[in-house]
Amino acid sequence: MRNKIILILLVIGCFNKTKAQDIGQDKFYHFYAGNFAAGIGSIIYCNSTTKPTLKGKIFISFGSALAVGLAKELYDINRTGFNVADLGATVLGAVPISIIFSLDKLDKNKKTKIKRKYKY
Repeated sequence: MRNKIILILLVIGCFNKTKAQDIGQDKFYHFYAGNFAAGIGSIIYCNSTTKPTLKGKIFISFGSALAVGLAKELYDINRTGFNVADLGATVLGAVPISIIFSLDKLDKNKKTKIKRKYKY
């Protein structure tokens, strides 16, 4: 778990420092919100099911990022209008998280059994 957190922080740090094009600070915030929502959704999914699958992890990651992005844009509809680019930036935030969590072992209930030489 500690390695996942370090990898997530490295990904976030890399995307924050690379500014080949000026896309605005708001899109970075949407990207981070999608990152956060996808990570929380994946963690909840992995802890609530006995055998998490790769398709389930990816579906939950993108679904939770999409839900957060839609909720934010529906909230902004009367203030600034519905912005598809913001929604896209939020959903793109799920891409690194789904890659990171798919690299992890899918079945965490599968543990190696220790063979004992002596019976007590």
